[in-house]
Amino acid sequence: MASISKVEWYQEGFKVLVEAGATALTIDTLARRLAITKGSFYHHFKNYQDYKKGLLAYFEDLTTSQTIERLEKLTGPAEKIEGLLNITSSNSGRLEVALRAWALLDQEVYLFQSRLDTRRLAYLQELFAERGYQPAQARLMAELFYTIYVGSSHVVPELSMGTLYAEVNRLYRQSDPTKLEK
Repeated sequence: MASISKVEWYQEGFKVLVEAGATALTIDTLARRLAITKGSFYHHFKNYQDYKKGLLAYFEDLTTSQTIERLEKLTGPAEKIEGLLNITSSNSGRLEVALRAWALLDQEVYLFQSRLDTRRLAYLQELFAERGYQPAQARLMAELFYTIYVGSSHVVPELSMGTLYAEVNRLYRQSDPTKLEK
């Protein structure tokens, strides 16, 4: 019997979420798709709830923690914001959409998504404040950037994220926080 790692279980879970939605995310579905017994699942996870918590933590690590770590290695807020635009423009938004749809069905996922959105917005706001925006302006810029990121994922057919983010980046570079209304 082939050995399947936790990460492989999580990656398959992401595929199921994107392709079939949260209602299809079951131990049976995962085991069948991975062509492995359910016993392998229980080797790694106590139960479905344990898997779900791990899946959400893995999602946060991949999409947020690792991104912030990469950005913090850059020198200044302008470079970090530009780096963030580059990173997010290369990601497909389908998993974000699938997770948000799941949050509508599951209170635990909803609370996770809410906490994750709050964390992401706070980080963005911090970057804009470092760039020289007043607190209210920094919050507004963070909300605008994040709304573009989340909203653009929901457009069908998918938008060209590279083109969209290149334009957002151009507009951002032209913005001057000292010339905004206080």
